[in-house]
Amino acid sequence: MSYLDVAEDMIAKAKAHYPICPEVIQNSTSKPVDCEEALRNGPGKSGVYTIWPRNRMTEDRSLEVYCDMDTDGGGWTVRHNFSLFQHDNVYRLDLSVNYVMRKSYKTFCFADYRT
Repeated sequence: MSYLDVAEDMIAKAKAHYPICPEVIQNSTSKPVDCEEALRNGPGKSGVYTIWPRNRMTEDRSLEVYCDMDTDGGGWTVRHNFSLFQHDNVYRLDLSVNYVMRKSYKTFCFADYRT
């Protein structure tokens, strides 16, 4: 009997005696840094998630955000209550409108703003 035969026999016995595991989520992390990572962790439903952004401001503290897992493939981090400062002007964003911060943290898509 070859090593291959022994291995195949062991696998067959294991399959016969042990239950099939449920689907395993690949590359999951217990502390997602953004909604894109939360989406990869599953189950991929829109709602409030706790994330741990990696930057000097949060110092490994958690942040609750709304994750839109349906629009354009999901993974969107939805935030509100932003203020934009430009020279002497302060632009306050209408808090009744949701603002979206895309996965990369570099592209901001603001739905509306008021001066």
